[in-house]
Amino acid sequence: MAWTYKLSPLFQVGQQFRVTMTNGDKGTISKLIRFEAGKTYQTEDEVLIKSLSAFQGKYPKTPANKAMLDKLGVEYTEKPCQSCGGRVIKYHAPYFLVEEV
Repeated sequence: MAWTYKLSPLFQVGQQFRVTMTNGDKGTISKLIRFEAGKTYQTEDEVLIKSLSAFQGKYPKTPANKAMLDKLGVEYTEKPCQSCGGRVIKYHAPYFLVEEV
């Protein structure tokens, strides 16, 4: 199974992330990788895809943040904040767009 992935439109320039990936037969490793904005990557590493899918931005639910996310075309979900007992609603937006090929 193969996947393609790229940075979200939230990032106009490249970003570095520490990801978990497989290291051949030796198991998994944690590695700092720079991802370029607008570039599409491809992998068959399921561990890497799970690591990338875990990165997401959390923005307070405000009209300004909603307008910003809509303007950039970023998909997001609304979730209650777990640290404050759900009193504050936040927008959760993924940092990577992942598609199965």
